[in-house]
Amino acid sequence: MGNRVMDRERASKANMRVNLALLGGLSAADAERGQVIVMDVHDRMVAGIASLKKRHGESGFVFRSARVKEVNFTSIVMGDTLEYVYDNEDSVIPLGVMLPVVSYLALLEYGARPSDTVTLDDRTATVDDLFLQQQYWPLIETAVDFIPDGMETLNAMLYRLYFLLMPEKPHTTEQLKDLSIKFPLQVLNWISDLAVGKGLASVFLPDSDHPVEPRESIVMLQQLLQRSGAQAMNEVEGDAQTPVCGFSYVTVPDEQHCRDIAFCGYFPADNPKYSIIVWLRQENLPDELKGEYKPELGDCAASVCKQLVDYMMSI
Repeated sequence: MGNRVMDRERASKANMRVNLALLGGLSAADAERGQVIVMDVHDRMVAGIASLKKRHGESGFVFRSARVKEVNFTSIVMGDTLEYVYDNEDSVIPLGVMLPVVSYLALLEYGARPSDTVTLDDRTATVDDLFLQQQYWPLIETAVDFIPDGMETLNAMLYRLYFLLMPEKPHTTEQLKDLSIKFPLQVLNWISDLAVGKGLASVFLPDSDHPVEPRESIVMLQQLLQRSGAQAMNEVEGDAQTPVCGFSYVTVPDEQHCRDIAFCGYFPADNPKYSIIVWLRQENLPDELKGEYKPELGDCAASVCKQLVDYMMSI
Protein backbone atom coordinates (compact mmCIF):
# COMPACT_ATOMS: atom_id res chain seq x y z
CA MET A 1 0.00 0.00 0.00
CA GLY A 2 2.86 2.36 0.81
CA ASN A 3 4.42 1.86 -2.61
CA ARG A 4 1.05 2.52 -4.24
CA VAL A 5 0.78 5.89 -2.48
CA MET A 6 4.33 6.73 -3.57
CA ASP A 7 3.40 5.79 -7.15
CA ARG A 8 0.41 8.12 -7.00
CA GLU A 9 2.53 10.98 -5.70
CA ARG A 10 5.18 10.35 -8.34
CA ALA A 11 2.62 10.03 -11.13
CA SER A 12 0.85 13.20 -10.04
CA LYS A 13 4.13 15.13 -10.25
CA ALA A 14 4.94 13.53 -13.60
CA ASN A 15 1.55 14.46 -15.02
CA MET A 16 1.95 18.02 -13.83
CA ARG A 17 5.32 18.23 -15.58
CA VAL A 18 3.87 16.69 -18.74
CA ASN A 19 0.95 19.14 -18.71
CA LEU A 20 3.31 22.12 -18.39
CA ALA A 21 5.50 20.87 -21.24
CA LEU A 22 2.45 20.30 -23.44
CA LEU A 23 1.13 23.75 -22.67
CA GLY A 24 4.41 25.24 -23.82
CA GLY A 25 4.28 23.24 -27.05
CA LEU A 26 0.71 24.29 -27.76
CA SER A 27 1.61 27.93 -27.24
CA ALA A 28 4.73 27.70 -29.41
CA ALA A 29 2.80 26.08 -32.26
CA ASP A 30 -0.30 28.26 -31.78
CA ALA A 31 -2.20 24.97 -31.67
CA GLU A 32 -5.74 24.33 -30.47
CA ARG A 33 -5.28 20.93 -28.87
CA GLY A 34 -2.74 18.27 -28.14
CA GLN A 35 -1.69 15.28 -26.16
CA VAL A 36 1.45 13.75 -24.65
CA ILE A 37 1.79 10.18 -23.44
CA VAL A 38 4.91 8.63 -21.92
CA MET A 39 4.91 4.83 -21.68
CA ASP A 40 7.24 2.29 -20.10
CA VAL A 41 8.48 0.25 -23.08
CA HIS A 42 8.80 -2.93 -21.02
CA ASP A 43 5.57 -3.26 -19.03
CA ARG A 44 3.56 -0.79 -21.21
CA MET A 45 2.24 1.15 -18.24
CA VAL A 46 1.48 4.85 -18.58
CA ALA A 47 4.14 6.87 -16.77
CA GLY A 48 2.90 10.35 -17.66
CA ILE A 49 -0.02 11.73 -19.62
CA ALA A 50 -1.65 15.05 -20.53
CA SER A 51 -4.39 16.11 -22.89
CA LEU A 52 -5.31 19.75 -23.42
CA LYS A 53 -7.51 21.66 -25.78
CA LYS A 54 -8.20 25.32 -26.22
CA ARG A 55 -11.61 26.51 -25.07
CA HIS A 56 -13.32 29.88 -24.88
CA GLY A 57 -13.10 31.50 -21.47
CA GLU A 58 -14.37 34.71 -20.03
CA SER A 59 -11.15 36.47 -21.01
CA GLY A 60 -10.21 34.98 -24.36
CA PHE A 61 -8.90 31.43 -24.65
CA VAL A 62 -7.80 29.21 -21.80
CA PHE A 63 -6.31 25.73 -21.81
CA ARG A 64 -8.13 23.10 -19.81
CA SER A 65 -7.94 19.34 -19.58
CA ALA A 66 -9.76 17.64 -22.43
CA ARG A 67 -12.76 15.53 -21.44
CA VAL A 68 -12.18 11.81 -21.17
CA LYS A 69 -14.87 9.22 -20.60
CA GLU A 70 -14.93 7.54 -17.19
CA VAL A 71 -11.44 8.55 -16.04
CA ASN A 72 -9.87 11.98 -15.78
CA PHE A 73 -6.19 12.21 -16.69
CA THR A 74 -5.35 13.50 -13.22
CA SER A 75 -6.37 10.12 -11.79
CA ILE A 76 -4.03 8.13 -14.02
CA VAL A 77 -1.23 6.63 -11.92
CA MET A 78 1.75 4.43 -12.61
CA GLY A 79 0.51 0.89 -12.82
CA ASP A 80 -2.89 1.70 -14.29
CA THR A 81 -3.68 -0.15 -17.50
CA LEU A 82 -4.05 1.38 -20.93
CA GLU A 83 -7.82 0.93 -21.22
CA TYR A 84 -8.34 4.04 -19.10
CA VAL A 85 -7.38 6.34 -21.93
CA TYR A 86 -8.75 4.46 -24.93
CA ASP A 87 -11.95 6.51 -24.87
CA ASN A 88 -10.35 9.92 -25.23
CA GLU A 89 -12.63 11.62 -27.76
CA ASP A 90 -10.30 14.56 -28.32
CA SER A 91 -7.34 12.66 -29.77
CA VAL A 92 -7.02 11.91 -33.46
CA ILE A 93 -3.49 10.91 -34.45
CA PRO A 94 -3.22 10.92 -38.27
CA LEU A 95 -2.64 7.54 -39.87
CA GLY A 96 0.11 9.03 -42.04
CA VAL A 97 2.39 9.53 -39.04
CA MET A 98 3.76 6.02 -39.59
CA LEU A 99 3.89 6.11 -43.41
CA PRO A 100 7.46 7.52 -43.57
CA VAL A 101 8.67 4.71 -41.30
CA VAL A 102 6.81 2.07 -43.30
CA SER A 103 8.17 3.52 -46.59
CA TYR A 104 11.72 3.47 -45.24
CA LEU A 105 11.40 -0.12 -44.08
CA ALA A 106 9.81 -1.16 -47.39
CA LEU A 107 12.72 0.32 -49.33
CA LEU A 108 15.24 -1.53 -47.20
CA GLU A 109 13.40 -4.81 -47.26
CA TYR A 110 13.11 -4.73 -51.04
CA GLY A 111 16.82 -4.11 -51.60
CA ALA A 112 17.51 -0.37 -51.30
CA ARG A 113 20.34 0.83 -49.10
CA PRO A 114 20.38 3.87 -46.77
CA SER A 115 23.14 5.43 -48.90
CA ASP A 116 21.30 5.00 -52.23
CA THR A 117 20.74 8.34 -53.98
CA VAL A 118 17.44 9.74 -55.20
CA THR A 119 17.07 12.55 -57.73
CA LEU A 120 14.89 15.44 -56.54
CA ASP A 121 14.38 18.09 -59.23
CA ASP A 122 17.86 19.68 -59.47
CA ARG A 123 19.58 17.81 -56.63
CA THR A 124 20.19 14.37 -55.23
CA ALA A 125 19.73 12.98 -51.73
CA THR A 126 20.23 9.64 -50.06
CA VAL A 127 17.37 7.57 -48.68
CA ASP A 128 18.52 8.43 -45.17
CA ASP A 129 18.73 12.14 -46.02
CA LEU A 130 15.11 12.18 -47.20
CA PHE A 131 14.04 10.93 -43.79
CA LEU A 132 16.39 13.16 -41.81
CA GLN A 133 15.30 16.25 -43.76
CA GLN A 134 11.62 15.35 -43.30
CA GLN A 135 11.21 15.08 -47.06
CA TYR A 136 8.64 12.41 -46.45
CA TRP A 137 6.60 12.64 -49.65
CA PRO A 138 9.69 12.20 -51.87
CA LEU A 139 10.58 9.26 -49.62
CA ILE A 140 7.11 7.76 -50.05
CA GLU A 141 7.17 8.38 -53.82
CA THR A 142 10.58 6.72 -54.02
CA ALA A 143 9.18 3.68 -52.22
CA VAL A 144 6.17 3.60 -54.56
CA ASP A 145 8.48 3.61 -57.59
CA PHE A 146 10.91 1.08 -56.13
CA ILE A 147 8.91 -1.66 -54.47
CA PRO A 148 6.65 -4.17 -56.25
CA ASP A 149 3.06 -2.91 -56.59
CA GLY A 150 4.04 0.44 -55.08
CA MET A 151 1.34 2.07 -52.98
CA GLU A 152 -0.62 -1.14 -52.74
CA THR A 153 2.33 -2.74 -50.95
CA LEU A 154 2.72 0.25 -48.61
CA ASN A 155 -0.99 0.12 -47.82
CA ALA A 156 -0.68 -3.60 -47.12
CA MET A 157 2.20 -2.96 -44.74
CA LEU A 158 0.25 -0.21 -42.98
CA TYR A 159 -2.71 -2.53 -42.79
CA ARG A 160 -0.61 -5.25 -41.19
CA LEU A 161 0.79 -2.72 -38.75
CA TYR A 162 -2.61 -1.48 -37.61
CA PHE A 163 -4.47 -4.75 -37.93
CA LEU A 164 -3.00 -5.89 -34.63
CA LEU A 165 -3.59 -2.55 -32.91
CA MET A 166 -6.89 -1.07 -34.01
CA PRO A 167 -10.18 -1.94 -32.29
CA GLU A 168 -12.11 -1.20 -35.50
CA LYS A 169 -10.26 -2.87 -38.31
CA PRO A 170 -10.53 -1.69 -41.93
CA HIS A 171 -11.11 -4.43 -44.49
CA THR A 172 -10.01 -2.74 -47.71
CA THR A 173 -7.23 -0.39 -48.75
CA GLU A 174 -9.92 2.16 -49.67
CA GLN A 175 -11.09 2.22 -46.06
CA LEU A 176 -7.48 2.54 -44.98
CA LYS A 177 -6.72 5.65 -47.06
CA ASP A 178 -8.89 8.08 -45.13
CA LEU A 179 -8.55 6.41 -41.75
CA SER A 180 -7.38 8.28 -38.66
CA ILE A 181 -6.19 6.71 -35.45
CA LYS A 182 -8.29 7.87 -32.54
CA PHE A 183 -6.13 6.16 -30.00
CA PRO A 184 -2.54 7.44 -29.89
CA LEU A 185 -1.59 4.56 -27.61
CA GLN A 186 -1.75 2.27 -30.66
CA VAL A 187 1.02 4.27 -32.29
CA LEU A 188 2.95 4.46 -29.03
CA ASN A 189 2.66 0.72 -28.49
CA TRP A 190 4.30 0.11 -31.85
CA ILE A 191 7.06 2.61 -31.03
CA SER A 192 7.64 0.68 -27.81
CA ASP A 193 7.95 -2.54 -29.81
CA LEU A 194 10.47 -0.80 -32.04
CA ALA A 195 12.46 0.41 -29.01
CA VAL A 196 12.97 -3.10 -27.68
CA GLY A 197 13.06 -4.83 -31.08
CA LYS A 198 10.09 -7.00 -30.19
CA GLY A 199 7.83 -8.78 -32.66
CA LEU A 200 8.34 -6.33 -35.52
CA ALA A 201 8.97 -8.79 -38.33
CA SER A 202 5.37 -10.04 -38.17
CA VAL A 203 4.07 -6.55 -38.89
CA PHE A 204 5.25 -6.51 -42.47
CA LEU A 205 5.29 -9.12 -45.18
CA PRO A 206 6.83 -12.27 -43.71
CA ASP A 207 5.60 -14.48 -46.56
CA SER A 208 7.31 -12.42 -49.25
CA ASP A 209 10.71 -13.15 -50.74
CA HIS A 210 12.63 -10.14 -49.42
CA PRO A 211 16.22 -9.43 -50.43
CA VAL A 212 16.87 -8.19 -46.87
CA GLU A 213 15.79 -9.85 -43.65
CA PRO A 214 13.22 -7.73 -41.76
CA ARG A 215 15.35 -7.87 -38.61
CA GLU A 216 18.24 -6.21 -40.42
CA SER A 217 16.01 -3.42 -41.69
CA ILE A 218 14.70 -2.83 -38.15
CA VAL A 219 18.27 -2.36 -36.88
CA MET A 220 18.89 0.14 -39.69
CA LEU A 221 15.71 2.01 -38.74
CA GLN A 222 16.77 2.14 -35.10
CA GLN A 223 20.12 3.61 -36.15
CA LEU A 224 18.36 6.18 -38.34
CA LEU A 225 15.99 7.17 -35.52
CA GLN A 226 18.98 7.69 -33.24
CA ARG A 227 20.42 10.18 -35.75
CA SER A 228 17.01 11.76 -36.35
CA GLY A 229 16.31 12.10 -32.64
CA ALA A 230 19.69 13.68 -31.93
CA GLN A 231 19.12 16.12 -34.78
CA ALA A 232 15.66 17.05 -33.51
CA MET A 233 16.90 17.62 -29.95
CA ASN A 234 19.79 19.77 -31.20
CA GLU A 235 17.34 22.02 -33.06
CA VAL A 236 15.45 23.08 -29.93
CA GLU A 237 16.47 24.87 -26.74
CA GLY A 238 17.21 23.06 -23.50
CA ASP A 239 19.95 21.19 -21.71
CA ALA A 240 18.62 17.64 -21.73
CA GLN A 241 21.33 15.00 -21.32
CA THR A 242 19.23 11.94 -22.19
CA PRO A 243 19.73 10.84 -25.83
CA VAL A 244 16.50 10.36 -27.78
CA CYS A 245 15.56 8.25 -30.80
CA GLY A 246 12.62 9.54 -32.81
CA PHE A 247 11.24 11.64 -35.61
CA SER A 248 8.99 14.63 -36.18
CA TYR A 249 5.98 14.57 -38.50
CA VAL A 250 4.05 17.57 -39.83
CA THR A 251 1.06 17.45 -42.17
CA VAL A 252 -0.12 20.10 -44.64
CA PRO A 253 -3.40 21.87 -43.78
CA ASP A 254 -6.30 19.72 -44.95
CA GLU A 255 -9.87 20.37 -46.12
CA GLN A 256 -10.86 20.95 -42.49
CA HIS A 257 -8.16 23.66 -42.19
CA CYS A 258 -6.19 21.58 -39.66
CA ARG A 259 -2.50 20.72 -39.42
CA ASP A 260 -1.05 17.94 -37.24
CA ILE A 261 2.39 18.21 -35.65
CA ALA A 262 3.90 15.18 -33.92
CA PHE A 263 7.04 13.74 -32.42
CA CYS A 264 7.31 9.98 -31.83
CA GLY A 265 10.25 8.29 -30.20
CA TYR A 266 11.85 6.56 -27.25
CA PHE A 267 14.64 7.17 -24.75
CA PRO A 268 17.38 6.70 -23.68
CA ALA A 269 18.66 5.79 -27.13
CA ASP A 270 21.15 3.17 -25.95
CA ASN A 271 18.93 1.42 -23.38
CA PRO A 272 15.28 2.40 -23.93
CA LYS A 273 13.07 2.81 -20.88
CA TYR A 274 10.25 5.05 -22.13
CA SER A 275 8.47 5.76 -25.38
CA ILE A 276 6.77 9.09 -26.04
CA ILE A 277 4.30 10.60 -28.44
CA VAL A 278 3.64 14.34 -28.64
CA TRP A 279 0.74 15.50 -30.76
CA LEU A 280 -0.32 19.08 -31.48
CA ARG A 281 -3.11 20.22 -33.80
CA GLN A 282 -3.55 23.61 -35.40
CA GLU A 283 -7.16 24.33 -36.35
CA ASN A 284 -9.11 26.99 -38.26
CA LEU A 285 -6.16 27.81 -40.48
CA PRO A 286 -6.82 30.36 -43.28
CA ASP A 287 -7.45 29.17 -46.84
CA GLU A 288 -4.17 30.57 -48.11
CA LEU A 289 -2.23 28.10 -45.95
CA LYS A 290 -3.86 25.05 -47.53
CA GLY A 291 -1.14 22.76 -48.87
CA GLU A 292 1.68 24.62 -47.06
CA TYR A 293 4.37 22.30 -45.70
CA LYS A 294 6.31 23.61 -42.70
CA PRO A 295 8.51 20.82 -41.33
CA GLU A 296 10.14 23.28 -38.91
CA LEU A 297 6.94 23.17 -36.85
CA GLY A 298 8.11 19.73 -35.76
CA ASP A 299 10.46 21.57 -33.40
CA CYS A 300 7.43 22.52 -31.28
CA ALA A 301 6.66 18.85 -30.63
CA ALA A 302 10.33 17.86 -30.26
CA SER A 303 10.76 20.62 -27.66
CA VAL A 304 8.03 19.07 -25.51
CA CYS A 305 9.92 15.77 -25.58
CA LYS A 306 13.22 17.45 -24.69
CA GLN A 307 11.65 19.13 -21.67
CA LEU A 308 10.56 15.75 -20.29
CA VAL A 309 13.28 13.19 -20.92
CA ASP A 310 15.68 14.00 -18.07
CA TYR A 311 12.83 14.40 -15.60
CA MET A 312 11.24 11.06 -16.55
CA MET A 313 14.59 9.31 -16.16
CA SER A 314 15.00 10.82 -12.69
CA ILE A 315 11.75 9.56 -11.15
